[in-house]
Amino acid sequence: MNKKLWGAIISASVFILYFGSLFLFFTAAGIFTKDFPLPLFFIILLFLSIPLVGIILALVFRVKEIKSGEEEEAKKY
Repeated sequence: MNKKLWGAIISASVFILYFGSLFLFFTAAGIFTKDFPLPLFFIILLFLSIPLVGIILALVFRVKEIKSGEEEEAKKY
């Protein structure tokens, strides 16, 4: 159970770092560039925040699933 929990946390952390760095890069680009169109800036940030929210939710559900023992219960059948 401990290996599964750490695997879920590490894989989610890698993707959060990836999408988080993209999010920060485009935020910095939008703030420090005067010619960056504002509507495009918000659309890009919206599309980059959707995977971040999804990854965090998936991690929360996976941790709950591992702690409840659903997977171990299903192995019996």
